[in-house]
Amino acid sequence: MAVRRGAAHEQIVEYNVVSSFTTDREVAWEFGSRVWEVEVPLAKIVLHPGMLPAGLLGGECECIVLGGDYRVRDLAH
Repeated sequence: MAVRRGAAHEQIVEYNVVSSFTTDREVAWEFGSRVWEVEVPLAKIVLHPGMLPAGLLGGECECIVLGGDYRVRDLAH
């Protein structure tokens, strides 16, 4: 993962191949002490909550996205 600085409190992060994100901020904080808000283009989303039957990948509100350069913003807890 490569990181480049953007505007204040923003960075551009290069994610490889596929990555997993959550749509629930509280769930994100369970995975670490640093959480980013990520802007993902719709065309890069492979899987999102609601695409599969209830119970499959639904517990963590998980999204699977294709790699690429994404704008991220640090979130405060």
